[in-house]
Amino acid sequence: MAEELVKQGRLETIFLFPTELGGEDRPENITYVPVGVGEAQALIIGTLTHYMEDGLVDQMTVEPSYRGDSFIPTQIRYVARHSTKAGVFTPTLDIW
Repeated sequence: MAEELVKQGRLETIFLFPTELGGEDRPENITYVPVGVGEAQALIIGTLTHYMEDGLVDQMTVEPSYRGDSFIPTQIRYVARHSTKAGVFTPTLDIW
């Protein structure tokens, strides 16, 4: 069903844990979101990439939230930190 909505241009696929940040290109890491959400995710990925390059972040987890039995997350929360420095950066990608 989701693939058909992608073909219709109503959904797009993104990686929950972005491949640019070390996520794997495998089915368990793929999710479906409304068109345009990928652009918002790209902004978060850009910020996290800069933080990694600057040595401010060296660990990250991804926490998707779902409503009911929906296969489309309501939001994706990124929790980025450094193993030896204080502070946590937690951008959230709101989808619904």
